[in-house]
Amino acid sequence: IGIWLKKQELEPGNGTDRGEAVKKGTYLTIKTQNLMKTSLCQGWIKIRKLNKVSWLKPSDICYCRAERCYVHIFLKSGDSHVRCESLKNLEARLQQQSFFRCHRSFLVNMDEVIYVDFEGQNIRQKLYQIPFSKEKTAELLSEWIVRIKKVK
Repeated sequence: IGIWLKKQELEPGNGTDRGEAVKKGTYLTIKTQNLMKTSLCQGWIKIRKLNKVSWLKPSDICYCRAERCYVHIFLKSGDSHVRCESLKNLEARLQQQSFFRCHRSFLVNMDEVIYVDFEGQNIRQKLYQIPFSKEKTAELLSEWIVRIKKVK
């Protein structure tokens, strides 16, 4: 789901407030990079496809998987995007959000976790199943307990 807007549609006086435009959809696609300098997209993830720039809300990300110098970003909608960035850098940018590094190659949005299978070493989300490493089991358990207490 996205909103395809031209630069003129975001200019003041055209009846579209920048904040309202963002609230309407999952990501905002614009052909200009001037928007990055405003507070509108701070904390969002920038994705380039062909000659367009998309902005993803961190809350719409289910998990990220590293593959060499690329990160595959998987969304709640089932879509995925590829970004040329290390998982370490992306993790640092998403540190304020509820993301957990469960494996050398995986970064998981803990808000989307439904079930943690400690025997099978899998984190289950609505659409995805993500493995976690043995070394992260204790840290994951404490993070999972904190999440459960917040819900209660």
